[in-house]
Amino acid sequence: MLVEGIIKSLRKLGYFLTTTFPVLSHFTKRIGSVLGFLVTNPVVSPIWNRIISSPRGQAFLNVIQRFWWQDYSREYINTEDLPSEGMAILRPVMLLAGALCE
Repeated sequence: MLVEGIIKSLRKLGYFLTTTFPVLSHFTKRIGSVLGFLVTNPVVSPIWNRIISSPRGQAFLNVIQRFWWQDYSREYINTEDLPSEGMAILRPVMLLAGALCE
């Protein structure tokens, strides 16, 4: 239960930061593409396949896939539809709400 709570909290924090600072989504996509390239690298690929084929590796991947990689695109706030005055108000309000929740 503790691991599940940590993963869910990290996921929510990531989506909160991405919604508050849209530039971060470009960085996360870039990091994902670099990790994808790294895993397919001929030097790293045998090591990665050995980790994935182990029982602990399978358990770890199942936990991450279950709680992290889901489609939460509907949870994002579409900032393109907001007027610029609304976004200027929304960003500090969201930061304050996030600070008060912790």
